[in-house]
Amino acid sequence: MKNSRIKLIVVNIVVGLVLLAIATGCASQQGAAYPNGNISMIIPYSAGGNADTVGRFVAQYLGDELGVQVTVVNKPGSSGELGAMEIANAKPDGYTIGFLNSPDYIISSIVNPTFEFDLYESVDYIASFTDTPFSYYSKEGGEIDSWQKFVDYAKENPGHLTVAEGGIAHRVLAASIMDKFDIEFTTIGFNGASDVVSALLGDQVDAASSGNQQISSYLPKGYIPIAWGGDEPPAEYPDAPLFKDYGLSVDFLAVANTLVMPKGVPDDVVQKITEAVEKVSQTQELIDQIEATGYRYKAVMGEELLNNIDENYNTIKELTDQYTDVILNQ
Repeated sequence: MKNSRIKLIVVNIVVGLVLLAIATGCASQQGAAYPNGNISMIIPYSAGGNADTVGRFVAQYLGDELGVQVTVVNKPGSSGELGAMEIANAKPDGYTIGFLNSPDYIISSIVNPTFEFDLYESVDYIASFTDTPFSYYSKEGGEIDSWQKFVDYAKENPGHLTVAEGGIAHRVLAASIMDKFDIEFTTIGFNGASDVVSALLGDQVDAASSGNQQISSYLPKGYIPIAWGGDEPPAEYPDAPLFKDYGLSVDFLAVANTLVMPKGVPDDVVQKITEAVEKVSQTQELIDQIEATGYRYKAVMGEELLNNIDENYNTIKELTDQYTDVILNQ
């Protein structure tokens, strides 16, 4: 009987110590300064693409600033929608962040009723790192070798002029051009910039739409920009006209690689990430690496970033309502 009591006391002591250790460990983890573990960065695109490359650069410098490892996790599918939802549904503890591509997720939130991503309730926006618009190109020596010829031909032959494009964002741009210049032309979809370039050089189309960062590695290779989407023309074509020269702003479609966190992350954690990102965004090595990919570097945070998202959403929504058939390629 005495031995039984002793055994029971020992068992109770052991159980108590175990529970105390667990409680202490939990309290220590909860009370430790953020971050006290590695962070996952979900990128909703395949490894090796431009968004993935830029995201990995940001992950490296952000990890260095925070003193932890930021590991990239690629979750491609449905034009970034699958990964975006995984970011939105992640535990809001600061240990899962994401890297979204604007305007992709903005367009998806407008045109895809099954995409359950709420532009304002699913994530918090920390910073965007790029601002790279689209441009229009024609074959060097071809019949449509200037923007004026493009517009004139489209006016005289509604729907006959063809433009190669690599995705829905380019069709939104096409709708914007049709609206501005009161013209009609036909977009033809291809898989990526290389196929778009091949179609143009192979005389399958009259012109091509491409992101400046996608086509920069091909310049100059037998085609010329007839309307450049940036604030100044590329070094290879210093006399290239700008869309802005013709009264059209295409900034709302500029590729903006954007760091986000799932909604509900504690304010102090969001603040810690934001402060780290602000320092990282000023790192010259990061800027040089991103610009080497062909992207135009521009760090935007806070109210300016939220205002950009608002304005871009409103512009795209208006165009989508008016040019549904063009944008959805129906």
